[in-house]
Amino acid sequence: MQQNKTTTKFSNHIGLLFTIVSILFTSFNLFSQSTAEILKQPSLEKQLNHIIENIYQIRTTNIDTALHYINYATELAQRLGKQKLEAKAYKEKGIIYYYMGNFEQELQSFQIALKIAEDIENKDLQGNILLEMGLHFNRQKELQKSIDYEKKAEQLCRQSKDISCVASALRNRGRVYLKLDKIDSAEIFLVQSYELKKEINDSVGLPYALNDLSELAFLRNDFETSIGYLKQSSDIRESIKDSTGLAININNIGEIYLKQKQYTKAIEYFEKSLKISRPLKFIDLQRHTLSQIGVAAEAMNDYGTAYRYLQESNILNDSLYSVEKTKALTEMSTKYETEKKEQIIEQQEADLRIQRLVGFSVLSVLLLIGLFVYYRIYQRRRYERQIQQLQIQQKIQKERERISRDLHDNVGANLTKIITDLDLLSLQLEMNQTEKTPQRIENTRNFTQSTIRVLRDTIWAMNKDTFSVSEFADKIKAFLGYYLEDNIKWNVNRNIQLETQLTPTQVLNLLRIIQEATQNMLKYADASEFTIDIVNHKHFVLKIKDNGVGFDKDKVSTDDNYGLYNMRERAKDIGATIEIDAVANKGVEIEIRF
Repeated sequence: MQQNKTTTKFSNHIGLLFTIVSILFTSFNLFSQSTAEILKQPSLEKQLNHIIENIYQIRTTNIDTALHYINYATELAQRLGKQKLEAKAYKEKGIIYYYMGNFEQELQSFQIALKIAEDIENKDLQGNILLEMGLHFNRQKELQKSIDYEKKAEQLCRQSKDISCVASALRNRGRVYLKLDKIDSAEIFLVQSYELKKEINDSVGLPYALNDLSELAFLRNDFETSIGYLKQSSDIRESIKDSTGLAININNIGEIYLKQKQYTKAIEYFEKSLKISRPLKFIDLQRHTLSQIGVAAEAMNDYGTAYRYLQESNILNDSLYSVEKTKALTEMSTKYETEKKEQIIEQQEADLRIQRLVGFSVLSVLLLIGLFVYYRIYQRRRYERQIQQLQIQQKIQKERERISRDLHDNVGANLTKIITDLDLLSLQLEMNQTEKTPQRIENTRNFTQSTIRVLRDTIWAMNKDTFSVSEFADKIKAFLGYYLEDNIKWNVNRNIQLETQLTPTQVLNLLRIIQEATQNMLKYADASEFTIDIVNHKHFVLKIKDNGVGFDKDKVSTDDNYGLYNMRERAKDIGATIEIDAVANKGVEIEIRF
């Protein structure tokens, strides 16, 4: 048995070495061919044009080579004073940085490209750059920003009669509506995009449109049609040598088989996708595919494989989003390696024991079988605990990202307003316009205090991993006592039978919803009573009520009203449902339920 393991390990090493040499040879060969093609061009300007025209093919084959050439192209465009080509180069550089997982450099490159395109008043180019920026904000889950950018892109592309660009803008908006679970709205935009791309025979854009139709079929559980669209898309991508898109398609087919619980077939497609995406250094796709293999392996009760793939996915996830490495993962890794060595020792000792126990009675054999079953159960439970720890780390990471976004969106915006008010105050003093100065100072003082309260709420939430419902209720009472004081009759009613533990993200989002409701009540409701009921039995329920003038739900859309839309988005972010019931002249009632 030991000899077989040694032979297998040797074969694995030889196979790995062969793969690495093949990849290096292929990359060098591609690099040499691309260099030769570029150096054939008789002038610097023709070299520059050649790079811009062929960067898509280079990018979909080798990211490092693409980055090398696009850096050369941006420098060359600046030297030659070719602003249009410089903007195109920066746009392509942003796309390359996305595939490398460097999202900050991605957005910065797009912004530089857009500034140049605006300076030369090139609407066609502006539209194409805004398309990519819309995609960036879509991936960062800033969906309203994404929609705004895609609308601007579509308008500019229609003015310049760029049909391909219009089709892409429609597609990107459809993708946003998919994320918002508005399937019918998404279908309208995605089908329009597909028809336009088909009309102009856009070989690059058609695979994306087919992928969208595949996702629509998938959401309607029509898996056979979904796979059919993906295979059509894959054939086109293979014909144009789009390795990046092909890796995405193969991963998506694996996900469909995973949905159908065909785990072995799903893993087969996931591994094919990894084989393509790893040489491309497409880190974001690798991370996702590894996590999907972990899910499939866990469903098959192969906990060792599940643990390894989830661990590798976590490592890529940390490098991709620049999240601070946690000490717990390192300790778990050390523990896992130690346990593997212990398993080898235990197995060797078990072999010796079995040899010594040969010839014993049937009772002894049954005892050995019992011990083996116990060991397998123990091993399975250990893997389950390790997987749970990894999943907890992923949740903690998402909590940190959400809280960071909340700080950026609230405190960052407030501080910007304070700075603007101070600048205006300084200007008024210089111009001796002091009649409004006391009021502006008072407004700035109040707004600063409000910002400090928001920051304190966030710090308070970050100081603990969990909060009981009673602690949360105390926080609400303190908030209303400060915010409303004696201006209005208010109360916080509690009906708590279970002390459910709330996460920092849940607490912060619930506080922001209460704050939004309180502000709306003070601004518009003309209410005399304000009540918050907290009920925690089998479910957590938070009710916010006032006796103000209310509003007509038929005339006020929650999608158009930013405050109401923001409440819904915050509830959705923490997996809660929210119902907003309002009647004109009868007040407003908001119910949030876990």
